[in-house]
Amino acid sequence: MSDFEATAALAEQFNHTDWPAFLIRQVASVNPLLPAIAAAKFDGYWFGMDQAEVATDILFNSRADLERIHQDLVHAAITGFGATDVMRFLGQKPHHLFTGEVVIDSKKRPEGCRIKFRIRRNSVKLYDHLNVLRIETTLNNPAEFKILTSSENAEGQVVCRWSPMRKGVSNFWRYAEVAHGANSRLIDALANAPLKGQAIEAIDRLCRSQSKAGRHVAAFNPVTAENVALFTSLLAGEFAINGFRNRDLQGKLYSAPANNPAEIKRRTHRTSRLIAKLRGHGLIAKVTNSRLYRVTQNGVKAMWAAVRCRRIDFPAAFNMSESFAQ
Repeated sequence: MSDFEATAALAEQFNHTDWPAFLIRQVASVNPLLPAIAAAKFDGYWFGMDQAEVATDILFNSRADLERIHQDLVHAAITGFGATDVMRFLGQKPHHLFTGEVVIDSKKRPEGCRIKFRIRRNSVKLYDHLNVLRIETTLNNPAEFKILTSSENAEGQVVCRWSPMRKGVSNFWRYAEVAHGANSRLIDALANAPLKGQAIEAIDRLCRSQSKAGRHVAAFNPVTAENVALFTSLLAGEFAINGFRNRDLQGKLYSAPANNPAEIKRRTHRTSRLIAKLRGHGLIAKVTNSRLYRVTQNGVKAMWAAVRCRRIDFPAAFNMSESFAQ
């Protein structure tokens, strides 16, 4: 598919086709008894839809791009939505007299994972295949929705009212309107899901060795005491304004000054290696035409997360799990 606008325009034509007139022409080509049926004064054909499915596809550049957020979307869909949300997706208002069944279920298949939100016989589901995330509404009972109809009253005046929708193909445009609305409401709700995939990717990247300009860059263990001390030093407030030099970072890493030339040289070389390693992982960047370095935006996010994990999140989770074990 190379032209998305042309594809969307072609799909939109289905909503505005005169389906009864189109289908009766098809009947005339396959049923030779149609004139005899009409001559016998029988009613003509009535065309209906037993089931309608309307899908909205979101295409990603690659399967890997979709997988970065897919698990977060699945988790949000299963744990973050309730019966009231499902009713809202499918255009229903919560009511104390509602007696139907509202179901949220998931199923894993070889092609991917499927999440379905169902009210009685109508549903909206989310599933993935290759690089496509599809949101699809299935309508088996259109009477759950209203359609604007017109009729003449006893005085011959045209009266319009909202009536339960029937299965006639002439209502195809309303089927599409209802289904697209359900798809859009689910997509908008999923857009607010907290995404953790980028964070997992960032910490995995820190734990892997890198190659920059043909040079090997060693991996970080982002939660060791030594590396957390390094990250804490780099996140110091004074470095955020003017950046830092080798000797500035040394001042943070060592509590006492060096007492001999050999120690000064050793510290300078060690700090230079740390700076090269940090640059190789994209945590810091060199300021143009100077010997200054600044922490990058990604560096702030990754290093702050590592510091918080060691000092706050892991201890809290550890103590919580200890209470469960008891």
